Amino acid sequence: MISVLQNITNQRIISEIQNGKCNTNTDLACEIGVSRATISWYVRNLKEIGLIKEAREGKSIIYRINPSYKNLIEKYG
Repeated sequence: MISVLQNITNQRIISEIQNGKCNTNTDLACEIGVSRATISWYVRNLKEIGLIKEAREGKSIIYRINPSYKNLIEKYG
């Protein structure tokens, strides 16, 4: 888990979601400067370990930080 939080791209994705700036695949890709496919790959991994949850809102998938990991993210992120 800690190694995941030390990856710069994971940190940027988590930070953008946490700050409420970006919470969709397209917004994250634009803000971070990588492709949507790259964001999808990272987000899929973050979802698999439980750091990120997703919810469908209309046609969009919105990403949110799992509240169970908030303290861990603040400590190591």
